[in-house]
Amino acid sequence: MDPFENQEHIYSISELNDEVASTLTEAFGVIWVEGEISNLMRSAAGHVYFSLKDESASVRCAMFRMQNQSLDFELRDGMQILARAKVGLYKQRGEFQLIVEYAEERVRVY
Repeated sequence: MDPFENQEHIYSISELNDEVASTLTEAFGVIWVEGEISNLMRSAAGHVYFSLKDESASVRCAMFRMQNQSLDFELRDGMQILARAKVGLYKQRGEFQLIVEYAEERVRVY
């Protein structure tokens, strides 16, 4: 007995990642999210990669050069920000991420 005989469609990894990326984009569109920057890295091309975290979770983020250059402050580890972002999938690795379009620094209230 072939365990795959009743499958309607067997996805390639690329097809699966394309479907997941489309689903995430359609389901969320553009959102606002607040968190603390960690693991910030700057590329030679001017892009910035970092994680946004809260007390119990984190998500990878990318902010491309044009958006990064439009900020009137410099992103840094430990900074609390409010970010407008698109929810997406980095298809090559199948990793969920946020593409940050805009950010503003938030003042922490203790």
